[in-house]
Amino acid sequence: MLTGMATRETRSDRGHARALTIVARLVGELVEARRLAGLSQQALATLLGWSPSDVSRFERLVRRDSVSFVEVGQVAAVLGLDLAANL
Repeated sequence: MLTGMATRETRSDRGHARALTIVARLVGELVEARRLAGLSQQALATLLGWSPSDVSRFERLVRRDSVSFVEVGQVAAVLGLDLAANL
């Protein structure tokens, strides 16, 4: 048994983990907004110029590590939402 050996989480690790949490929260809010707007994934895909499978992957966070702020902003704009950020 190992004792006294702490794992060192770097600032980069913390930033990465926090970013993934924020992406998941934002995408969840966008899915809810799409549903409240009465839009299907197909309809959203058409408005975005994406394929329906791209929308599905985005909403299911299949590539959560590579979801861009630009994509989140595009979806938000199509849904009539303003995207803002604070540090």
